[in-house]
Amino acid sequence: MARGRPDYMIPVGGITPESFITYSQVSPPILMFDDFESTTFKWISANGTISRDTTSATGGTPSTVFEGDACMKLVTDVESYNEARRYIPFREALYNIGISFVFYAITQLNYLNSNIDQRLIAFKIYDGTNYKHIIITYNFQSGNWYYMKDEAETSTLIGKAHVDPSYYNYVKLVVDLNTNYCKYLIVNATRLDMSDVPLFVEADTSTQTFYLWIKITAAASKTATIYIDNYKVTYNEP
Repeated sequence: MARGRPDYMIPVGGITPESFITYSQVSPPILMFDDFESTTFKWISANGTISRDTTSATGGTPSTVFEGDACMKLVTDVESYNEARRYIPFREALYNIGISFVFYAITQLNYLNSNIDQRLIAFKIYDGTNYKHIIITYNFQSGNWYYMKDEAETSTLIGKAHVDPSYYNYVKLVVDLNTNYCKYLIVNATRLDMSDVPLFVEADTSTQTFYLWIKITAAASKTATIYIDNYKVTYNEP
């Protein structure tokens, strides 16, 4: 007890009156989490090579694994692309979806200098009535983030947020499947507002499925490599 309030009301740093408890202090439910610790690999490759990487740190070089024993490694063929795909079945109505992970993109000049080809967050969701999707891309040369919401592969600038080439970076997209609008994109400490960006929506009665993918494309005569860890899909995000 502290000043008449129960202990569970006391956060780090002081007392929080009950009226100040907000939903944002509660962790949203997890629909899927993959930290790649399991030796049973759950992603498939559309092109190039994907693997479960367990490289250890050597000397002053950090491990390619963010935490734990393993991460996912995508390597392109020279002057080509690599796409890792994951499918999740679901049976309930979802809203305020969050897609997040950490990534380590080495030798960023090896990535194609393009606004549409480095698709770091991309999903298609079939809810039994509609098909919805959005694609978030990143240009490693300019530091600009873009979205694509149509099938014509036109990109629209969200904002600039350079990623660190020396180690892992955090990215998270939150979308509202009730209003069919995005909410925001987080890149490390930068939050980019996307509340005016609608999802692509089209009538489709296919089986309920959540399809996720990451696509990277190498520059001419180059091979691009990216490491992914702690890939998470949440729902009921604040």
